[in-house]
Amino acid sequence: MNRFWEWLISPIYKRKLRKLATRVEYLEMAFIGLLEDLSSAEIEARAFNGQRQRRDIFYSIINNCGVDAIIETGTFLGVTTRHMAEKTKLPVYSSENNARFHLVSKKRLSSLENVRLSLSDSRDFLKRLGESAEKPKRPFIYLDAHWKDDLPLREELETISKQWGECVVMIDDFEVPGDEGFGYDDYGWKNTLNNKHFSKIFSSLGFVSFFPRKHSATETGAKRGCVVLTGNAAILETLSRNEHLRRT
Repeated sequence: MNRFWEWLISPIYKRKLRKLATRVEYLEMAFIGLLEDLSSAEIEARAFNGQRQRRDIFYSIINNCGVDAIIETGTFLGVTTRHMAEKTKLPVYSSENNARFHLVSKKRLSSLENVRLSLSDSRDFLKRLGESAEKPKRPFIYLDAHWKDDLPLREELETISKQWGECVVMIDDFEVPGDEGFGYDDYGWKNTLNNKHFSKIFSSLGFVSFFPRKHSATETGAKRGCVVLTGNAAILETLSRNEHLRRT
C-alpha cells in the first residue's frame, strides 16, 4: 500500500483529526456564545439542557435542603450558571477548563456579583475551594465537567466526600435506570455514566443515589439523565420525601 494512504488511515492520524474537529467545534460554540444576547426568559428555557423537570428537581433541592451556595464544574457558556445565580441569589462558584468558554462566560456573567468563575480543571478547582476560607458549608454541587476524553467524575466525588459532609450533588448526563428515554454519556469501557460503573464508587464514598421520578416521555428539552447524591442523614431524609425523586 502507498505510504501516504497507510499514514492517512493510521490510528495516530485519526486521533489528530478527532482533536482538530473538536477544536473547530469548540471555536464555533464560543463564537455563537459571544454573539448571542439572551433574555432572562431565554436563559430559563435553556438552563439544565432545556429540561423543565430537571429545573423542578433543582428548585425543590434549593428550597428544602438548606443549601447555602452552589458549586458547578463545567461552566461551558454560562447559561445554567446564570440561571442558578439569578434564581437563587446564592453564591455560585463555577469552573471551566476551556479558555474560550471561560471568556464567553466571563462576559455573559460580568454583571452578577454572586458569581465567581475559575479557569481551572474541575478536580483542582474543588480541592482549592474545599480548602479555602470561602468554603461553603452545605452546597448544591452540579457536576457537568465530563466531556469526551476527560472523565473527572471519580476524582471530583472523592474530593467532595472529603471536603463536604453536608452537600447535595447532581451529576448531569447520567443514565436513569429503567428509563431508556433519558440520554447519558458513554465513552466506552469504564467511562460510561451509569450505575454499572459508578454504584460501587457512590457507596464506597458514603453516597446514596436518587433518580428522576417522572418518566422521560414527560420531560422537555434534551432529555438528559441525572443522578442526585447525598451522604448526609438530614438531607437524605429530605430527599426521600422529594416528589420529583426516587431512591435506588
